[in-house]
Amino acid sequence: MDMKTLSIVCFVAAAISLCVATERYNNNVRAVKVAQQMIDAQAARVKQMGMRMPSMPGMPPELTGQRRLKASMPTSSMYAIAFAVIAGIGGVVCISTPNTPKPTYSKRRRASASINLPDQVPGMENADNDDA
Repeated sequence: MDMKTLSIVCFVAAAISLCVATERYNNNVRAVKVAQQMIDAQAARVKQMGMRMPSMPGMPPELTGQRRLKASMPTSSMYAIAFAVIAGIGGVVCISTPNTPKPTYSKRRRASASINLPDQVPGMENADNDDA
């Protein structure tokens, strides 16, 4: 696989990961809106009956209707964004790396690729002579 193809794969993975992160965040926002509507409906019913929304010690004010719920970014979205950034960086590195051609060898050269040692190593001219 050449570097250009690998960079395209990295960019596609980054794009898919960003789409997943956006979908997870939007799903979380929808869930928070539904929860807020349920709390508001309960508070309206209690108020319509002329009562106060019950509050227990330690109960968050979001559940009593005193404050609005806020959507936050889910952990899965954070991980998806982190993966998208890493994949994008990988794509940039792959596309900026020069594409070096693979060396081509003929069959004859590949078959003769054995190690050929010289007959004499410099400085060892008389190594076989036991006379010296």
